[in-house]
Amino acid sequence: MKAPFSTLSPAMRNGMYAGAGVFLLCMTALTLPQQDFFYLLGHLSFAITFLAYAQSNLIRLRLIAVASLVVGLVYNTYVHMNMAEGQNLWPVLLWMGVFLVQNVINSVREVNRSLEITIPAHERLIQASAFPRMHSRDWAALSESATKKTFPKGHVLLATGAATDSLQMLVFGTAREQRKDQLPLRRRMGALWGELTWVLGEEMFNASPCDVVVTADVAEVWEWPYTTLDALCKGNDRLAIALKDGFVRSASFKHGLLADRCDDRAPLVEAARAAQTHEPSTRASGFPDTNVPLAQSIV
Repeated sequence: MKAPFSTLSPAMRNGMYAGAGVFLLCMTALTLPQQDFFYLLGHLSFAITFLAYAQSNLIRLRLIAVASLVVGLVYNTYVHMNMAEGQNLWPVLLWMGVFLVQNVINSVREVNRSLEITIPAHERLIQASAFPRMHSRDWAALSESATKKTFPKGHVLLATGAATDSLQMLVFGTAREQRKDQLPLRRRMGALWGELTWVLGEEMFNASPCDVVVTADVAEVWEWPYTTLDALCKGNDRLAIALKDGFVRSASFKHGLLADRCDDRAPLVEAARAAQTHEPSTRASGFPDTNVPLAQSIV
């Protein structure tokens, strides 16, 4: 048996429940004596507070806390107005008002932070290639803070043993990544270098294990000094988690965990297509392309 209004969107369904609650409260106000109604509001305020503390979602917690404070202010204002001369609840009303303003401001901030924003199509493609789990607002901040450079064919982005002090991401063109005693790898949009040093720290790892050379006529690379990444992630666990998820993804491609790297075989999806047409799957370029979309690399 389906729950009532199960076909509606969560926002509309919650709005209907809230409206029904307000309607019942208004009907109660019309039927109960005034004093009993306001005492009921007092209990309701604490019940809503209990419900707020039971939430694991921060936005829901704050919004329910706002409702609790509003009901609590109404109840305490009634009590204050009916107290004997010389008695008052000004400290209670003052601090509840402060808490209400604080929760309203933080609720607006959290809701605004959770809303997606529009990203240009070409940047959405870059984001999906490198950090598919990143929120659009976090990506906008990351993109805005990047130093964006273009390099000609043959430019050395990294040399084996070179110290790294920034994160580099290839967003246009191709590059060759050569590790000692391994086949060269073609790197495309979304490839990352320098992420291991940022995650582990310079005292643990600060030397490039490979040569990275631009192979396209022109390549565009975005770069972030580690200090910039630290500032962006400070107080923003959502961004830090998305970054590290992208790092794991990039490392998986580099080390062949998401694609077969036996000899010069192409990615699994292309090998399957070649088998269907009885064509060889080896690329003419002489090295495998392991930087393919995640959805294509897992069969």
